[in-house]
Amino acid sequence: MKTGLTFGMHPGTAFAKILRREPLTITEHLQVDDSDFVFHVKQWQHSPDAILKDLSDRFINRRLFKAIDLDMPASEKDEFLDTAREAVRRAGFDPDYYFIEDRASDVPYYSYYAAERAEPKTHISC
Repeated sequence: MKTGLTFGMHPGTAFAKILRREPLTITEHLQVDDSDFVFHVKQWQHSPDAILKDLSDRFINRRLFKAIDLDMPASEKDEFLDTAREAVRRAGFDPDYYFIEDRASDVPYYSYYAAERAEPKTHISC
C-alpha cells in the first residue's frame, strides 16, 4: 500500500478496513455507501502522494480519462498497447496508475437465468 493511502483515512471506520483489505462484518458492509467513497476521494485531493492527489482531483472535478475501443486484429494489439503505455510514460504519467486495459462484458445473472428455463421470474427469491 502506498503511504499516501493512509492520508485522510479515518481509523475505525468500515471504509478504513476496506482500504487495509481487512474483512468487514455484515453490519459494516451494509453501512458503506457512495458517500463514504466520495468523502475519502475528496480528502485525498490534498494528499502528499502526487498520484493519489491527481487521480482524486480528476475524479471529483470530472476530468476523467477517455476509453477507446480497440477494433484491430489480435496480432496488432500487443504492439499497440506497448506503444500506448510508452506514450503515457513520455507524457509524464506512470502507466501503472494512468493506463489500463479492460474488457467490457454484460452477462449479469447469466448462469441463473438460463434460456432453457420457461419462467425465470419464478426463480427469484426475496
